[in-house]
Amino acid sequence: MKTVCSSEAFRSNFEDKIKRYDKVIVASHYNNDSSLLTLTHANPKLACIFDLSKNGSLYWNLPEMKVGMPLCMTSDMDKLFVTFDSNKIVIFDLINRKLHDWSKENLTKLPGNFLTRYNRMLGVSQLTETKYILWSNYTYAVLDTSVEVPSEVQIV
Repeated sequence: MKTVCSSEAFRSNFEDKIKRYDKVIVASHYNNDSSLLTLTHANPKLACIFDLSKNGSLYWNLPEMKVGMPLCMTSDMDKLFVTFDSNKIVIFDLINRKLHDWSKENLTKLPGNFLTRYNRMLGVSQLTETKYILWSNYTYAVLDTSVEVPSEVQIV
């Protein structure tokens, strides 16, 4: 086992903001193509991406979204897709290091019957450039980011 992230980069950017228990990792995702490792911690201010092709240096501190605790993630070369325990979905633009346009337009438009579901999304995989499959213990959903978000989802 070896250390893959620069503890110095982490320490210099966060040490004044965190307590020991804030450092607990709650979700992680690694993209082998881009060599980016995303880590989210118990403290939501500590969501960050490290570039493992550059000795684990800090790539980006993700903005705090205040929509819950991240549960699962997936990414391609330009987008990071994150689901939260509130069933909110946030997409980040990895190239420009900002909130993706889809999230800006749709974060508050997600269907109420999807957000209030008891089952939380526990996994996500990208199917195509714009389609993602999300699943819980009992159900799954397909989200196409190229079409308008419906006001209600069909739950079978």
